[in-house]
Amino acid sequence: MDIGIGDFVARVIDETPEGTVIWRAVSHAYTREEMIEEIESRSDVGMQYVTELLRVSRDLIARSAGRVADFPADDQKIGSGIYL
Repeated sequence: MDIGIGDFVARVIDETPEGTVIWRAVSHAYTREEMIEEIESRSDVGMQYVTELLRVSRDLIARSAGRVADFPADDQKIGSGIYL
C-alpha cells in the first residue's frame, strides 16, 4: 500500500482530539476534521499546511541537533555531567 506524505500527516493529525483547531489562516481557523478533509482532497490549503508543517519540523529538528552539537564530546566528560 502506497501512502504519500499528505496521507501520513492526515493520520498524525487524526490523533489529536476532535474539534481541535490545528491551523489558523488569515480568513479561517481549521479544525482537525477540516484539515484532514483538505489534505485528503489535496486542496491548496491542505498542501500549504503539509508544507508548513514539514518546514517547521525540519527547522526544529535542525535547531535541536545544533544545540546537541554544541556540547563537548563524551571523551571530555568526567564523572556525571562534568565537562573538562
